Parts: sequence; C-alpha cells; structure tokens
Amino acid sequence: MRKFTNASAQSRYNAAVGVVKKVMPTVRSISRRTPDEFAKVFTRVFQPASTRLGVEFGADIIQRLAGFGIDAVEVGHRFRSYDGVGGEVSGSITNGGYNVHTHPLEDISGSLHAPFSEGHVRFNKIHNSTGYVSSPSMRIFKNAPGSGVEEVL
Repeated sequence: MRKFTNASAQSRYNAAVGVVKKVMPTVRSISRRTPDEFAKVFTRVFQPASTRLGVEFGADIIQRLAGFGIDAVEVGHRFRSYDGVGGEVSGSITNGGYNVHTHPLEDISGSLHAPFSEGHVRFNKIHNSTGYVSSPSMRIFKNAPGSGVEEVL
C-alpha cells in the first residue's frame, strides 16, 4: 500500500477538511465561462492536496449569473484497505449537471473508461450529467453520457 504521509487515515481526512476550510472562501468567489474552465481551477486548487493526502475531493459545478463555480467541496471519507485512498465523494448532482473530483493515484487499470470508474460512468449516465476527474499528473478528463472519455486541454 502506498504511504501518502506518515499520518493515519483520520489525520489525513482532517487535514483535507482543513484544506477545504482554508481555500473555500476564495474558491467560492471564482467563476468561469464554462464547466471545462472551472474544472481546471478545481484541479489546480485541490489535486496537489489530493495527491499528498491520499483523499478524493469532489464538488458539483453549478451555474451562476457570472459563470460556473462551486459552493461546497466534499472530502473522501471511506478509506480503502487495499491502497489507503479516501474516496466516496458523491455530490448531490441534479439531472443535466456537472461534477468534478480528484484521484490521488494515477489510474493504470487500462479499463475502457479510465480514469473514470464504472461507478462514475454509471452515475453520469443515470443523472445525465457530465463528470470531470483530475489525476496526480494534473491532467483532467471529462465523461458525458454517450460521449466516452476525453481529455480537457
């Protein structure tokens, strides 16, 4: 199992919650013209902490008058025994919405929808939503129902 830090799962979770509390006043004030552009902001802010702490950060991207942004961020709270990752950021997406989350590890599975899990792809299809996921290499991927997976450049 990869060691993200010398800290326990609970300590890593607490540190991640601390990151959210520290940056949210600023992040909440940011809007971008498109969900793709906001996914890039989310990645720059939360992916480094995700990689360092081994937890997922996730949010629903919402449309505002000034563009797209977020109001809240979830931190992965279920720590997997096989790799130590804190995952399960579900969001409260409405049909036709957008969601974004980080992955603390690169996906080397080679699965059809990588780096999205089958669960994420199914979630996006059921909710007719578009999902974004970022990786430790700071790459961002997008999945919309019927569109497969594409990199956001």
